[in-house]
Amino acid sequence: MKDQRLLKSTGSSVHFHNSTFLGNAQRVETINNGTSGQQGKRKLYRKSTYADNVNSDHGEDEDSEEDDVGESSTSESDNSSETEASFVKTYKDMDPARKWVLSSGTVVEDVIFRKYKNMSVELLAHSWVIDLNNHEVASLFSPADWKEISSQTLSLPQFDVLTAKSVSRFAKVTMTSGLREVLETTSYRSKDELYDREKHYDAEWVDLVMRRMLPLFESPDQLLQKPHLEGWYDSNIWSFIVDYALQDLKGMETVRYVPSDRFVCVCAHTSDILISYRKESSSLATTMRKNRKRVRTGKEDRSKIGRRLDAIIKTDADAYYEYGAVEVAKSFRGVKSTKWLTDSLKLAKTLHDMLFRLEELVDHQDSLVKKLRVVGLVNSGLKCQILQMSHPNGYVCLLERNELLEVPTVVENLRDLFMLLKGIWQMKKMIRDCAAVVNSRHIPNTEEELFTELTDGGLKSPPRATTIPWSFDTPTKRKY
Repeated sequence: MKDQRLLKSTGSSVHFHNSTFLGNAQRVETINNGTSGQQGKRKLYRKSTYADNVNSDHGEDEDSEEDDVGESSTSESDNSSETEASFVKTYKDMDPARKWVLSSGTVVEDVIFRKYKNMSVELLAHSWVIDLNNHEVASLFSPADWKEISSQTLSLPQFDVLTAKSVSRFAKVTMTSGLREVLETTSYRSKDELYDREKHYDAEWVDLVMRRMLPLFESPDQLLQKPHLEGWYDSNIWSFIVDYALQDLKGMETVRYVPSDRFVCVCAHTSDILISYRKESSSLATTMRKNRKRVRTGKEDRSKIGRRLDAIIKTDADAYYEYGAVEVAKSFRGVKSTKWLTDSLKLAKTLHDMLFRLEELVDHQDSLVKKLRVVGLVNSGLKCQILQMSHPNGYVCLLERNELLEVPTVVENLRDLFMLLKGIWQMKKMIRDCAAVVNSRHIPNTEEELFTELTDGGLKSPPRATTIPWSFDTPTKRKY
């Protein structure tokens, strides 16, 4: 097929922009109706048959994608009424006795409802999530109440001693020659000590990151100081900082989204974990939320899979569960930029869906629910931020954003890399701890309790946590 075809209709031409991987490319047709400026142009987007059927995470080739965050297909007034109706219904369905009541007597759900019940634009609060970095939400509560709310977050894991020692070797490095010298003359383990994967994996990961960063610091083209496409950062930076770090999470896999123009099926497999790169990485938890009311099949009732994320961290079982997600952008324009705010909202809603499903898995046992925590990572160029979500009380979840981290562009700022490595290690530890909580759900406390459960029809049901509401369903966008 030629890149350009002339239409027989007067003054019109069509341009086909095909990807290098033609079988999976998204075709863009730009139609110019013989007029100048943008008004005479329109774009038609159509995915190829191959792209519609390849590598579906959920096994249905009829799935339709719907944006979970974005403009509504309805008018502003219709959107407002739909938002209000859904939010009000969720609130009215709540059991007042199970709401989160603070020491002062303030009911958290009531405060959120009064503030956001008339908001037409979707906010995280509509999913009953409090963003602890949101000053507007903080202003709704007294300083004492906000301190009590904030105190309910789970503490960050303490950095592993052996991994911290591996990082500390580079403390005095200020030049590339010094970095190379430390790499050549020191090791993350003792000279006569045999390698133990369980013990040394993270310390070796630090060493790997430093070795991969060295040629970037030494580059005469100053590659780290130049803008690049999203794929460059994935391949040259985040793959060994994030993906390699997660490779020793037993029984899990990190599924990354690869755009159509660079679609590949590549797997790096170890005995413990599968890191796979696919065209799709939509969240199963979000898919289940979007299809919870589905009762039939057919063209009018297609399964919805929602917007895709750049990576999902999940178990490698067939009926898998998810513990984290990643959103990526090619450049950083500040934490208040539209892209950053949109990605954060999208990621936070996905984390809420994941947490909802994990709470179902542990049968809403209060002692386990309060220990669950799912994590997210927002990448923009060389910067990133780790998000964590937990459910401390009532119907409300808390979203906490860690400090903004970044990959340094020069070796003189290597300390920034130290803090980044610590953050990624803590992210992995939070995933591992959450999985351990989930896996503990079937472990009886004593032999006698197990015997009683087997012979007397079960133990007394343990206390149950309040079931968090489903994430807010964004009004559907019109498909062109």
